[in-house]
Amino acid sequence: MEAKQLLDQIQSMKIQLVNVSELEPLERNCRIHPQKQVRKIADSIKAFGFNAPILINKKGTVVAGHGRLLAAMELNLEIVPCVDASHLDEEMIRAYALLDNQLALMSKWDKGMLANEVIDLADSCPDIKIGFDDKIIDKYKEYIEENNEEIEALDLDKERKRHGEIGKSKGYIVHTCPSCGYQFSSGDAPGEKVVNE
Repeated sequence: MEAKQLLDQIQSMKIQLVNVSELEPLERNCRIHPQKQVRKIADSIKAFGFNAPILINKKGTVVAGHGRLLAAMELNLEIVPCVDASHLDEEMIRAYALLDNQLALMSKWDKGMLANEVIDLADSCPDIKIGFDDKIIDKYKEYIEENNEEIEALDLDKERKRHGEIGKSKGYIVHTCPSCGYQFSSGDAPGEKVVNE
């Protein structure tokens, strides 16, 4: 997609509530969700809410979010939040369903920061144990002791300043995704110029 097309697609996104009974899994879904994982997803939804909508096509076929759909069924939910992916044709849906999972596998944890975060949250937010049980937490404590890892507090003001620096001299506002670093412009910029090369 060109920058303008991408912006139009983003602006047209709307969450819709769909009956679980009307949704069908993608026929060629290659991802397997063990029952143990489904229960964990269900526990997470109960603890934190249904925060990630299920991506579906106009026929109600799930493109991304099969695990969340199974968890919703586990919780006997009648409706779930969904986002329409009708801008994708059949082949693109099959490709995106693969990429949505594969690209996530390409990232990795910052072990020191992860260990510190999980240990810090273990007491103040026990629901973290849905995914990080006591055995894992104990291993993280050992890791911290062995590596003497200490994570400095994130300077949010400094981060915000860094995110907004690019493009200031060009007269438009630049937003940066904190997860992937992708940058895009908004506001009154002519043509919504995207700064990524």
